[in-house]
Amino acid sequence: MSGPVRATSPGVPALKLGPLVLEVPVLLAPMAGVTNRAFRTLCRGYGAALYVSEMVTARALIEGNAKTEAMASFGPDEEVRSVQLSGVDPAVMGRAVGRLVDEIGVDHVDLNFGCPAGKVTRQGAGAALPLHRALFRAILRAAVVHAGPVPVTVKLRIGIDAAHTTFLESGRIAEDEGAAAVTLHARTAEQLYSGTADWEAIAALKETVTSVPVLGNGDLWEAADALEDPEALAALEAAMAVSIAAALDALLAARREEGQALSGVLGGLVDRSMREARPGRISASLRT
Repeated sequence: MSGPVRATSPGVPALKLGPLVLEVPVLLAPMAGVTNRAFRTLCRGYGAALYVSEMVTARALIEGNAKTEAMASFGPDEEVRSVQLSGVDPAVMGRAVGRLVDEIGVDHVDLNFGCPAGKVTRQGAGAALPLHRALFRAILRAAVVHAGPVPVTVKLRIGIDAAHTTFLESGRIAEDEGAAAVTLHARTAEQLYSGTADWEAIAALKETVTSVPVLGNGDLWEAADALEDPEALAALEAAMAVSIAAALDALLAARREEGQALSGVLGGLVDRSMREARPGRISASLRT
C-alpha cells in the first residue's frame, strides 16, 4: 500500500479515499480501450493523482482470462494501483476483489454501475444494476468485505432514464455499505453521451451522501467549464472532486494534431482550476 500521492498544489484540499490521500483531487477515469498501462504512464507525468485501469469483468478475472489479466496488470512505476470492476454476482465480485487485493496488490477498487453500453446493460450490469437495490447492496458489501483496508468506490449514472432514477438511493446504499467515495456521471443510461450533464443532480447527491466524497463527472472539457458555468460551479462546490475521461481523450487527439504537448491539457486543467478557485472553495475533479 502506498501513502499520500504527492503533487505541487499548495492550499488545495486533499481528496481522501480511505487510507489514500490524493493531494490533487483530479482523477483519470477508467475508459475501455484507452486507460491501459501505456496511457496511464503517459498521463502520470502531467498532474492528477489517481489513474484507474480499463473496466474489467469480475468473472473473467477469477477465471484467469489472459486478456483480462493483462488489463489488470501494472508497471513497476505505478505506485498506486487502481482497477475498475464490473459484475452481477456478489460471490464472484467478492472473489475478484480478493484476488485484486491479495494477488495483484491493488490500492483502490472502483465498481462500475454507470456503463450505459447495451452489451453491458443487457446483462444487467453497469447502469442497469442499481435498479435492483438488494443486488446492488449485496455486490457492494461483498466487495468492501473482501477489499479489507483497500478503498472501494462506486461509479453511477442518474438512472436508466428520466422515469427510472436510482442515483440518490444508490448513493445512500453505497455510503451505508462502506464505499470510500461515490462518482456520478450526471446523465441517464438512455442518454449515453448525448445532451448535457445535469450537474444539479451531482449537488443533490452530495446533499444526500454526506460522510464520504462525491465526485462529479460529465461535460467538463477544461477548467473553464467548471469555473464559468454557474450550475456546474455550484455543484462542484458541493462535490469533493472531479475525474477526467472522454474529455481528456478527445483533447489529447486534438493536441496531437496541433503538435501541442499533453501538459497543455492536463497540466492546464489542474493549474487553472487551482489558480482560479477562490479560497475555501472545495476542489473538484473530472470523470466521464
